[in-house]
Amino acid sequence: MTIIAHPLTQLDGSPQYTASDYRKSVNALLLPSDGTAFGSVQGVRAGSPSPLMTINGTTVTVKAHAGVLCPWAGVGAYTYEMDTDTSVAVTDTTGTYKIALVLSDPSQSHGTIPGLALQSFPGTTADSAIQGLVLGQIAAGAASDLAPRILQQTLISVSTLSTLQTIPGVEGQRAMVTSDGTSTNNGEYRYTSGKWLAFSRTGGVLRTSASSDLGVGIGGSGNGAAATFSIGAQGFVTVDVYANYLRMDGNAAGNLQIMLDGAAIASTTRRLFNNRSVSIVTASPSWRFTVPCQPGSHSITVNLSVDSASANAIYIPATFVQVLDA
Repeated sequence: MTIIAHPLTQLDGSPQYTASDYRKSVNALLLPSDGTAFGSVQGVRAGSPSPLMTINGTTVTVKAHAGVLCPWAGVGAYTYEMDTDTSVAVTDTTGTYKIALVLSDPSQSHGTIPGLALQSFPGTTADSAIQGLVLGQIAAGAASDLAPRILQQTLISVSTLSTLQTIPGVEGQRAMVTSDGTSTNNGEYRYTSGKWLAFSRTGGVLRTSASSDLGVGIGGSGNGAAATFSIGAQGFVTVDVYANYLRMDGNAAGNLQIMLDGAAIASTTRRLFNNRSVSIVTASPSWRFTVPCQPGSHSITVNLSVDSASANAIYIPATFVQVLDA
């Protein structure tokens, strides 16, 4: 049995470390786990060029970058660097090929000369048959990246939002603003689509927010909080509506409706009773709607209406609308 502590100062020739010791005691803690004791997810470092590969005729060039290899079970993960752009040839411009970094480590009974090589494989080759990391694919003369990008999931902590906004990040990077003069700026942020956005633990990355009171008269309706937001790709966003309380005089149902770009896309009805104020203060949204969106800029509006002329008035004070990534 061998138990390795690293690093220790050598005394009388001990301790001594092997490459395997380093992979298992250091890389295992620095890199994202693949679900095993020592292994890591294979991929390229976040911040690597994008696209990572280009093709000119039959020559594929992979740009300088760093990454992680973990092709074999139980031996730990290897880090690597490619400090200059490196090229490899494919057979023609019409076929499909995989471009991969292939590892050789005789100490682990793989290969004969320790090292790393850039190679091309037929597109039908299974990734599991390649002893390394598949970086991308060439199909009919076009290159596409395939390797995962590994984020540095350290948490950045800064005092003010203005300081955070000067820091470049990678997609998904987390940060905390701790003591901004504007207290509402404090909290968690995520780097999303090229900028730092506030993060809500109840529903994702905050796209935008707005607040206003909703109030309607007898049998009437009114528009409340409106917000605009952008989505970079087709998908879904979550619309949260927070309210302090509902109040009405008379007997009616208040219909809360979410309008996306002027069209109703979701609604809910809450029936209230005579002359009552209903407290609905909670840490969670009073209402939550999931909204499908196409890429582009959108507007969200909350509309409140009363379905009965017997109601004297109904309103939702201090409504707060929050649009989040789904």
